[in-house]
Amino acid sequence: MSDFITKCPQCGMDVSAKQEWIGMTVACPGCQRNFVIQQPGMNVPPPPPQSQQGFGQPQMQPGMNVPPPFQPGYGQPYGAAPMPPSGINVTNSNWYIDYNEAQQVKKYYTIMWILLAASLVTCGLTAIVSVVYFYILLYKFWKFIPNQNVATPREAVGFCFVPFYCLYWYFITYRKLADFYQQYTSAPIGTYATICAVCGVLNSIPYINLLSSIVSLIFSLLLFNTLKNIVVAIGNNSLNNGGTNYGAPAAPGYTNY
Repeated sequence: MSDFITKCPQCGMDVSAKQEWIGMTVACPGCQRNFVIQQPGMNVPPPPPQSQQGFGQPQMQPGMNVPPPFQPGYGQPYGAAPMPPSGINVTNSNWYIDYNEAQQVKKYYTIMWILLAASLVTCGLTAIVSVVYFYILLYKFWKFIPNQNVATPREAVGFCFVPFYCLYWYFITYRKLADFYQQYTSAPIGTYATICAVCGVLNSIPYINLLSSIVSLIFSLLLFNTLKNIVVAIGNNSLNNGGTNYGAPAAPGYTNY
């Protein structure tokens, strides 16, 4: 079918579209924001002032073709970040997490559990490396929290290795961490964190530690998996609202880590 010109309601850019796209959601090639293709001739809301547009948006030439939208069931619309997992809601988040670093967290989590699984055939050797990734992730989860004065990322990790004091610190580094992220998930991460802290104490008791270490492993993975999903969702949200590259400044209204 023939093409026609429609306007992006966000930036006012002329966009070439096809008749069969009417009613579908696409991404503007200029501002990268999603909008619904309307019937030719229908009025669209006036574009916002130039000063209100998002940070770092590329300037495109009018009339540039927009890529065809994905069909339902084949993924998200072009230019849109993937939807967060069920139970994760970061729509109203004002945290800014760099998209690339959020993806790095996702990668590290995957490496960590693969190394744990591989320890079954390496007599526990790869489990040692997985512990390193565990504390790297713990550091990053604390690093992403804006405007908090409970502990620095170094303190959150470092005090876990202080004899005796660590028995108290487990409840800070896990529970407080869960408290900061709880607003974005319906998962009981506070319970996960408490169990991890209690098991951290029980791991110092002979014989009991045989069972507590297994329980600690299970709930640590549950806790970190949920935190990872939140971080990735906030990273996607930050990408859609401003920052596009590693180290890019936060979009207006966002709090950088």
